[in-house]
Amino acid sequence: MSAATRPLRWIKLGAGIAAGALALRIAAPSWEAAAFAGRFAELAAPWRLLPGLALGAFAAASWVWLLLDAALDLRAPRGLLALLVGAGVAAASAPSIFAAPAAGPSAATLLPPALAKARAAAAQALARGASLEELRERIAASLPAPVHVDRWLRPLPFTAVVLEGRDGPVISPRPGDPPGTVYLAIAPGGGAGWLTASVLEGGRTSILRDAGRPLVRGVVPCAGDRAGGAGC
Repeated sequence: MSAATRPLRWIKLGAGIAAGALALRIAAPSWEAAAFAGRFAELAAPWRLLPGLALGAFAAASWVWLLLDAALDLRAPRGLLALLVGAGVAAASAPSIFAAPAAGPSAATLLPPALAKARAAAAQALARGASLEELRERIAASLPAPVHVDRWLRPLPFTAVVLEGRDGPVISPRPGDPPGTVYLAIAPGGGAGWLTASVLEGGRTSILRDAGRPLVRGVVPCAGDRAGGAGC
């Protein structure tokens, strides 16, 4: 049967456009959250975006099939319109499933207390003459769960970098380091160190600040105390 003998094909297309528009409207928050600028973003529970992304992709693909079906008689899969309408109705009945996840605690909120824990851990490790790898592991163990994702929505864990022979803290992220990198800069001889951390600010990676200045936690070798090394 040719397109000329299928007078209902445009009605079918119109119904598909209406159902797809409903589905895309409900899926829009997920697509907006995924379409961030740059390489990284702060996004809690990125897996929550998957239903909305899948719904939007299905609606867009269905539109293409239905348009080809109506204009060029390239038959869409049987039952496609029914599936599209069903998806739109199901999404409208449970829109919360397709909503973007609520924002969780930001890196700027989580890092200051984490740096306090990392400071105590680093001070005790320096007092024992720990290796750079052990220092890095001790600091990394003090860091919170990931809040950053890359452009593919893969979680980026907070990481630790230990640098020797420094005359001061790291106040500018190293090229290529992702947000959520904690730096321990160790002075020559290992008698002192400085902790800083990077966060995502305005789409760019920068050092976490406090009152406009880089937030720096000084570290000196000590055994710590029961309060967590606050006096080190």
